Amino acid sequence: MQHNIHAKTVGWWGQEFHFLAWLKAQNATLLPPTLVQYQQWAAEIGLYHFLLKRILSLRRDSIRKMRG
Repeated sequence: MQHNIHAKTVGWWGQEFHFLAWLKAQNATLLPPTLVQYQQWAAEIGLYHFLLKRILSLRRDSIRKMRG
């Protein structure tokens, strides 16, 4: 799944089970799952907002370090 959503790192996390259950409940017929489907699911459970905040925080930290 990580490859299909272009993840930078690969791992296994319990939320993947929830995502697969969500796909089944949505009667998803697209295989493999798409990035859009993942984003919809993540938004529904509040994960997308959390990840976006984390990414922005990491970028700010990176810019601060570059500026010295």
